[in-house]
Amino acid sequence: MNITLTWTTGSGASSQDVQYKLASAGSWTTHVNVAGNITTTNINGLQDNLIYDFRVITNCAGGTPTASTAAQQIKIICPTITTTPSDTTIGYSFPEIGGSVTAYTAKLFDSAGTTEIASQTPSGTTTRSGTFTGLSASTAYKVRVLITAGAFSKNDCAFTSVSTTATPACNAPTNVSASIAETSYVLLGPVGGLAGSSSAACSNYFSSRSYYSPQNFMQSNVTYIYDDSAMTTPLDTGGQWKALSFDGVIIYAVITNSSGLVTNYTTCSAP
Repeated sequence: MNITLTWTTGSGASSQDVQYKLASAGSWTTHVNVAGNITTTNINGLQDNLIYDFRVITNCAGGTPTASTAAQQIKIICPTITTTPSDTTIGYSFPEIGGSVTAYTAKLFDSAGTTEIASQTPSGTTTRSGTFTGLSASTAYKVRVLITAGAFSKNDCAFTSVSTTATPACNAPTNVSASIAETSYVLLGPVGGLAGSSSAACSNYFSSRSYYSPQNFMQSNVTYIYDDSAMTTPLDTGGQWKALSFDGVIIYAVITNSSGLVTNYTTCSAP
């Protein structure tokens, strides 16, 4: 920050001391001593975002030095705003400035930047952030941050332009229909019930088909169930295991009545 000080000299001044300090500091630094008729000077290289005090002391011949009332100044550097829009919200964030800054206010404007729509205080410490909600989809807006440092306010930080996104598509399914699902089962072996591997029906069935190939072995109207170990209870509860392997396991085919319960079954040991 570079400062130009101007003042009106006090009567009787033989020389003048120009001094400055941080507003939070207790002691003054003399920048320069000038003649009694000088009314301006420059102080360069001060830090941004900090409030400084400035004063001029009149030195009189044979008198007591008299100090002016202190003047204050700060140069606030606006932060860079990052926005994250959705179809109905605009999130924003920016880094904390620090220094003498004491407060921030985030404002949302229309696309022209002339009409204020919303105002809020962002939260956070090292990063300040917030979200404007209830916005219209596919609409342009502007965001601006107002900054307060003691008695100073900066209201002219540049706008950040941002647009909400389009509303995501969420269409209902079409061509929905309903049909009654019925499944019938037929026996692989004789209707008479249990048949062993020597059963003529089983032997004839296996000899006429390549049971290693599900495409050849499976029939569309038969549900196959299997178990690698001995079955100790009849299949009278409707439970079924679909055959996933046909090599060396016992193949079961079941038939159900109209209530869906198993009424008969047969077994064939794979040859």
